[in-house]
Formats: sequence, structure tokens, C-alpha cells
Amino acid sequence: MERLTVPQQNNAVESFVDWLKHHEKLGKEPYAIELDSFFALDNKVFAILKFQPEENSPWLVGVVGGYEPGRVQHDGPVLSEFEEYDDEAQEKCISYIKNFNDKFKEYKENNIFVKIDNLSKQKKWEEVVQLVDENIERVRQPREENGEKCLQYPVSMEYIKYIIQHPDEHVKNVPNGEYRLLESKLFALIELKKYEEAKTLIEEILTISPDCLAVQFERIEIEKFQFHIDEAERLTKEIYPKIWNFQAFARYLRLVSWICIEKADWQMAINVLSLSLYYDNSDWAYDYVNNELSYIKQTSNMDEFPVRPSFREMMDYFNYKDFAFTPTIENQDLSMKLYDFVLSANDERNIAFARDNCYYMNFGSFPVVRTVEISATTPNRMFYNGFYNFGFQIPKESAVDYNESAKNYMPAIYHNSDGEEAQIEVVETNEEMETFVENYSKNQEGEVVENCACDVANERKAYKILVNRDGTMRLTYLFAIDEKNVFVVNTPVKENNSKIEGEIVNFFNTWEDFNKR
Repeated sequence: MERLTVPQQNNAVESFVDWLKHHEKLGKEPYAIELDSFFALDNKVFAILKFQPEENSPWLVGVVGGYEPGRVQHDGPVLSEFEEYDDEAQEKCISYIKNFNDKFKEYKENNIFVKIDNLSKQKKWEEVVQLVDENIERVRQPREENGEKCLQYPVSMEYIKYIIQHPDEHVKNVPNGEYRLLESKLFALIELKKYEEAKTLIEEILTISPDCLAVQFERIEIEKFQFHIDEAERLTKEIYPKIWNFQAFARYLRLVSWICIEKADWQMAINVLSLSLYYDNSDWAYDYVNNELSYIKQTSNMDEFPVRPSFREMMDYFNYKDFAFTPTIENQDLSMKLYDFVLSANDERNIAFARDNCYYMNFGSFPVVRTVEISATTPNRMFYNGFYNFGFQIPKESAVDYNESAKNYMPAIYHNSDGEEAQIEVVETNEEMETFVENYSKNQEGEVVENCACDVANERKAYKILVNRDGTMRLTYLFAIDEKNVFVVNTPVKENNSKIEGEIVNFFNTWEDFNKR
């Protein structure tokens, strides 16, 4: 009797449950599911499963496969017609598979994208161009519909990026078959060295996929293929402020390195290539960098293979050269908005990518990632100061206004929903915290009504000082950020234990230790 290994059996059950959860299938996990038996077909093993959609409902039958020896994952279909499980379960499953194979064969024979893929693998570029031209009208989408601009993007995150950047526009995402065909034609034209036609086509594609980075990068590649170094450099500088994801930033850096190599700027090329691995550490990327370093050694007649600099050495070199080695502040902020968007929408397909993008676009800042996660998934918003490495949470209906002209974005003003305000600043000191608090208290104008310590987050202490200034109560909280800096919050209060005091105390109770992941 044919059998599957335990990992393969687990994979079969997990695959079938995931299939059932799709909204066009059962739409949820079944009440019960069991592996029933196995059978072989076309030299592969398939698993028969039976499941109950609801408690006490009839058992239904489904199939997952096919599995090959040594592979945990299956490479075939997950199928069910929601027929009742009975003695003919295996015959039903074989029928499902044969029907699927017939439909898939028909799909491969008639699908335009499969045909183009096959022609591309055979490098029949003229036929690709012809096939696209013959079929483009079949997939053409309207440019506007019901007052909404119709856009086509190869990935959903690029569409999300567009609507975040253009909040006042009325847009909709439509099927991207037209984009896919035009992109195939673009690659074919480039392979045929029909560069002017390719440039014209790029402009057409950008009308349905505005600011699409993949297409804009191809424009630079065209200049690269023609060894138009100055134009490639101009376009590379032009695309820099548009780069919204870390994978594209790695590609940008590789293009910069090519320009440097062509100009024999070996040291810059070595540093830029090394930095590109921070944004793309795939095996392909490492192979690319090593090949380029080998070329540099050979071309520059170096005695030894170039050594990749340390991270600190790269930063010092780029600062010395005044090279933009990080994404723009605008795109760092955009990466946070993108992550917030997919978290708030519970967009499971894009959450992992958006999180990585937020992390890398902000140069490996886990606090920035946490800031977005707190703001998107809790009733609070996180405010983080990278210079002092501290952050605190406030209710979403409240606000913090930073003084951008002040040192390190301090001081700031906190506004709560009742219109009360508190002044926030960081005071630099080399004193012990207790000594600083004592001296701070002595310098207060008025009568010190209360001076005490209170427990807050991270097992630290905040110090509360309440001063009566001729009938006006002034409340101050002091909190040690580190050995040299103290977080200070000042606010007038009408009486002790006011709402704003409770909110200030909450700053410290939600204080995050960003060094712990």
C-alpha cells in the first residue's frame, strides 16, 4: 500500500485546510478533518482526506498530491467537489485529478501568458513581440471608469503606495493583464536591441502603472546596455528619491556600482557593492557582488581580491564622499505608512514584506517597526526619538507637536483631548539621578507641595514634583533616559490626580526598551 511520511501527511492536512479556508471554498476551517488513505497515480502518491464542514454534518471527500520521495511539499492540486465520502472515495479523487489535468492542459495550450513564457525561454523574441501585438486588445483595460483612474500594478504593494501618495485622487486597481503583456514585449525589444521602441513602450506602460520602479529601472538598463554612462548616471540620480522598497534600493546600489566601475572609481564601487548586500543578502546577490569584485581586481590590477569594508568603514567613507547611502526621509516615512496600512487592513499577504521594508528602509531600526506596530494595533500611538533612543505611547485622540528647530526635536508639547497641555524636554546632566532631582527641586520657584519617587516601566523610577506658585499648581515628572539625560514633563494642573497627570504617568508605563527584540 502506498504511504506518505509523517511530514508529508502533515503537509497534506495543512494544505487542504488552507484550501478550504479560501472564501470561494468553505471559507473557514472544517469542524473535523482526517487522513483516510493513499493511492499512486502517474508515479506520485496522493492523499485522500475526509472532512466535516460542521458538527454532525456528513463527511465529505477531498484529495491532495502528488508527493514524491524525499520531498515534503506536494507539487500537484488540492481538490474537492464537496461530494459525500463513501466506498467510492478513491474513484472520485482520481476523477478530480484527471479533470484538473485536462483543464490545466487546455489552459497551457490556450493561455497567452504561458505561450509567451515558452517563447521567452526559447529566446524567440520576434515571436513574443508579434504575439503581444496580436493579443493586447483582448486584455486592454479602460483608463478611467466611473470617475476613477484605472491603474495596473504587478504587485499590490505598489498600488497601496500610490494611493497613500495620492490621497486626493480617485483610483482603482484593475486586472494587470495589459501590463504583463506590455512588460513581456518590453523585455523582448530590449533583447532585440530595439532600444528606441523600448523607451517609447516604457512611457506607455507608465501611463497605466505610474512611478512603477521596475519599468523605470529598465530605462536605466537600456542606457547601460548602450554604454551611455552619463545618461545612466543621470537617470540613476533621478530614480533615487522614488525608491520606496529595500529590494529596489539594492538594485539602485548595484547600478551605482556599475557606473563607478565604468569610471574606474574602484573604492566607491567596492563600498557600494558591499552596502547593497545589506538590502539584498540572497545567494544571487552575493554571487553578483563577488563577480563584480573579481572584475575590479582583474581590471585594476590589484594584487589581492578586494576586501569588503566593515559597516563603520562604509559609513565613514560615504559621509566623506557625501553619497546618499540611505533611502530618503520621505521614503522612510512612506515605508512606515505602508506597514501601518497593511497592519490596519490585516493584509496577511503583505505584512511580512511591509515589516521587512519598514525595517530596512529605516536602516535597520527595530524601534521604528515597533512604533508602527503599536500605532496600528493598539489604541495608542508611539512617539520615538532616535537620538535618545526612547519612546512613549499616547492615546490616538491626543497629539505631540515637536519643535523641529530645537536640538534633537526637543522640546515638544503634548495636547490631550481635553485641551490640556504639557511641555516635554530632555535635560542633559552628568549627575546621579537622585542628586539631579534634589537640585531640580531646590531651583523651583514656589512651595514644593510634593516630592516623591514612583515606580514606572522597565523597573526604573520617575520623580514627581508638585509646586505651588502663588496659587497655581505646577506638576513636573523627571525620568532617567540614561546616565546623561533626563526626560522632563511640565504641566499646570488645577488639582492633584488630574486627567493630564494620569496620561503623563502613562507615558512612563508604556515606555519601550527598544534594544530588546
